[in-house]
Amino acid sequence: MTQETSQSPALLFDLDGTLIDSVYQHVLAWHEALEELGLSLAVWRIHRRIGMSGGLLVQALGREIGHRVTSEQAQKLQERHAAVYERYQAAIQPLPGARELLQQLSRAKVPYAIATSGLLADARPALERLGIGTEVPVITRQEVQRAKPDPDLFLAAAQRLNVPIGKAMVAGDSVWDLLAARRAGCLGIGLLSGGEQQRLRIAQALLSKPSLLLCDEPLLSLDLKSQQDISELIDSYRKRFNTAVMFVTHDINPVLDMVDRVLYLVGGKWAIGTPEEVLTTKSLSRLYGTPVDVLRVRGRVIVVNTNDNGHHHIDKQPIETDV
Repeated sequence: MTQETSQSPALLFDLDGTLIDSVYQHVLAWHEALEELGLSLAVWRIHRRIGMSGGLLVQALGREIGHRVTSEQAQKLQERHAAVYERYQAAIQPLPGARELLQQLSRAKVPYAIATSGLLADARPALERLGIGTEVPVITRQEVQRAKPDPDLFLAAAQRLNVPIGKAMVAGDSVWDLLAARRAGCLGIGLLSGGEQQRLRIAQALLSKPSLLLCDEPLLSLDLKSQQDISELIDSYRKRFNTAVMFVTHDINPVLDMVDRVLYLVGGKWAIGTPEEVLTTKSLSRLYGTPVDVLRVRGRVIVVNTNDNGHHHIDKQPIETDV
């Protein structure tokens, strides 16, 4: 490698969630592994820990549960996670534009490397789908003493490229990537998840101080806690500025206590009125064209199809509501 190349800016990529659409598969694999050991934890709590090394993640999940994870349990959890994740491998694909980005970097002779907290065996299928050959340095958990949020992975990746760490830029989708980049002393480029993009769009909308706020599925890609927070934020803005809000959603439950009018649409049929008038057994049976029961459980509305004994939350069709 020439001196000029060694001083060129380089990109250090995280893998899961940055180049490969695998975050939710990891979340589900950890959730199943925990359940098998008799440990229960909401998936949104697991999701925010993805990006850490397996060992650190297990201990962090233990703190979330309020349960000390023994070394034996930690080993079993990691083994079960790996086994369950293997079942999802065939369905995991590169994120849109990831292959093209890497190909363009190669054509432009921009050096780049992959730095992942995962194991090489887990990463290999993803690397193949991305078209990453042996000429691209790949640093995995086995090659460093400490994984993210420590900087070891990125320091090793820059060293492998023969690029000073100050000339490198880290691209990652988690706070752990950016924390590791900061500790390494290089620029971090954060990718927005679907939920983060939703928050950004809502913030942009509120900053414009609209008199009418049109919200089209604003709770998509948000975990339950974030759905509650965003709903309360929008309702608080409505009350403070006397703003009219039109809220389109497949699930009315997060905003049920905040709406005053509901327009319920099903297959070209509709009903409009207060939640108490529309969300009834008689009204929804007419709209769906089949007998249903509308139940209220702990403040939530549940629609039960009385024909097949199945049940679902109100999420069959979009609902327009005035908050």
